[in-house]
Amino acid sequence: MQPTQRKLSSQHLKSLDGVRGVAILLVLFCHLSVSCLPSSTVFLHIVHEVLYFGWSGVQLFFVLSGFLITGILLDTKEASNYFQAFYARRVLRIFPLYYAVLISLFCLSNTHIGNGLNSVLPLPSARPLYFAYLSNWQSTDPNTGPNLLGPFWSLAVEEQFYFVWPLVVWLLPRKILLPLCLAGTGTALLLRVVLFASHVDLWRIMYGTFTVGLDSLLAGAAIAVIVRDRALVLRARRWIYIAGLTGFLALLGTAASAGNLMPHGWRCCWFYTCLSAIFAMFVFHVFVTAKTDTQVQRALRSNFLVSFGKYSYGIYVYHWPILALTDIKFGAQFGLRGKLLNSIAIAAAVFVASYFTAKLSYHCFEIKFLNMKRFFEPKPKSADSALLAAEKHLTSTTAVN
Repeated sequence: MQPTQRKLSSQHLKSLDGVRGVAILLVLFCHLSVSCLPSSTVFLHIVHEVLYFGWSGVQLFFVLSGFLITGILLDTKEASNYFQAFYARRVLRIFPLYYAVLISLFCLSNTHIGNGLNSVLPLPSARPLYFAYLSNWQSTDPNTGPNLLGPFWSLAVEEQFYFVWPLVVWLLPRKILLPLCLAGTGTALLLRVVLFASHVDLWRIMYGTFTVGLDSLLAGAAIAVIVRDRALVLRARRWIYIAGLTGFLALLGTAASAGNLMPHGWRCCWFYTCLSAIFAMFVFHVFVTAKTDTQVQRALRSNFLVSFGKYSYGIYVYHWPILALTDIKFGAQFGLRGKLLNSIAIAAAVFVASYFTAKLSYHCFEIKFLNMKRFFEPKPKSADSALLAAEKHLTSTTAVN
C-alpha cells in the first residue's frame, strides 16, 4: 500500500462537501415543491416541474457515496482490522441518528402529542423492515399516500451496498474491480429493462429493489478506482467526459420523448443510468480539479454549500418528518397546497427548520458518536508493524553510533 494511496481518502476536500450540499438542496427543492408549491398557473407548473427534478439529488448522493466508500476501502485494504474498522465507523456515523429518529417517531405516534402520526407512518407489519434497513424491498407504490419515512428507502439501499461491497473490494484485485463496476452499471440497467418488460409494476422495480441505485453506486466506485492510478486518470479523462456528455444528451432525448413515442416506464429504466454517467463525470471533475481555483470549485467551496453538505445526513433524515408534522399540526391535507404566499412561507419554514434541526443534532448528539471513530482507526498488518518498529530501531541505533 503506497503512502499516497493511504492518504488519499483521508484528505478533506471542501468541494466534495459542496457536492453533498448540492445533492441535499436538490432533494429539499423536490420534496418542498411537491408538497407545498401549487401549480395553478402555467408558470407555477413549469417551476414545479423544474424543482421536481431535484429527486436526482438522491442519485448524486449514491455516486458520491460509492466514490468515497470505495476510496476508503481501497486505501485501507491492507489494514489488519479492515472489516472491523470499516463497519464500526459506518455504524457510528449512520446508526445513532437513524434509529433515534425511527424509535422516537414510532413512540411519539402512540402519544397524545403525536396524534395523527400513524396515518403517515408505515403499517406495523412493515415497520420491522425499517429496523433491518430493508424498507426499499416493500412492494408499495410511493404515490398511494404520504409516508413520513419515505426517503429512508435510499438509506436502506446504501446500507445493503455497504454490507456487500467491502468483501468484494477485499477479495478482488484493482484491475478486476474497475471492469466489475462498469459491468455492474450496465447490469442494473438490464435488470430494470427485463423486469419492466416482464410487466412488473414500475414503482416496485424502481423503489422496491436495489436496482434504482446500483448503477450510481458502482459508477462512483469506478471513479474511486480510476483516481488512484495516475496513468489511468490520464487515459480515462477523455472517456469519462465523453460518457458524461453522452449521458446528458441521452437524458435530454429521454426527457423529450414522451407519450406513444417512448412510454414513461421505458424512459425511467435508463434515466438512472444517464444520471449515473453525468454525476460520475461531475464527481471526477471536482476531484481532479480540487486544487484549482475555478468558478466551479469556488462555488462548491462556498460556506453555504459546505455547511449544507456537512449537515446533509441530518437534513435528509429530519426534513420529511418535519414537513409531515407541519402538515398534521396545520390540519391541512398533505401537500399543503393553498395560496402561493402561504405555501412559500411554509416551505421556507420547513427548509430553515430542517437545517437548524440537523445542525443542532450534529453538534449535540451525533458528534458524541463520531468522536468514537478514533478508536477504530485502520491498523497496519502485524508484519508491517514489525517492519516499522525495526526501521525505527535501526534509525535510533545508527544515530547513537
